[in-house]
Amino acid sequence: MKHIKSYTLFESLDLNSEWSQSVLTDEVWNDISDILLELEDDGFVATKHLHDFKKVSNKLCEDVIEIVVNKESTKNFNYEEVKDTFMRLIDYLEPYGWNYSILYFPPIGQYHFDEFECGGKDPLAKVHKHLLYRSELEDSHAFKICFYQGIDHLINYDI
Repeated sequence: MKHIKSYTLFESLDLNSEWSQSVLTDEVWNDISDILLELEDDGFVATKHLHDFKKVSNKLCEDVIEIVVNKESTKNFNYEEVKDTFMRLIDYLEPYGWNYSILYFPPIGQYHFDEFECGGKDPLAKVHKHLLYRSELEDSHAFKICFYQGIDHLINYDI
């Protein structure tokens, strides 16, 4: 059986190589899962997806890690309940060059996520930030954090 070569889901490459934007190693994906365990222990459901391209707020982004967090029940919750975990994810991924956007699902009247915080090294990462009333973050159905390597272009940016 020495001749059988094992493969991993995401091949590990040097993060400084030209291919680093489209690579997410198994180790990083597992570390993200480990960081999310605390939320799951507290009764939250955290789903994570990987996309080559995805619209995040008003940006078409490349290499997107999308993490959506909501309660096991249908009741709304406060951003403060998930903020520490989101900050740990940001602290972990920013040194690898990942930009981020944090979004919330408003409790009434809208059926899409609104961005309220964003950051990273890409100059377009901080172009749009939704102004919120504190009560909007205290009564949301779900929160989403998206990490992305690059921004292809902005979509309908309003000044």
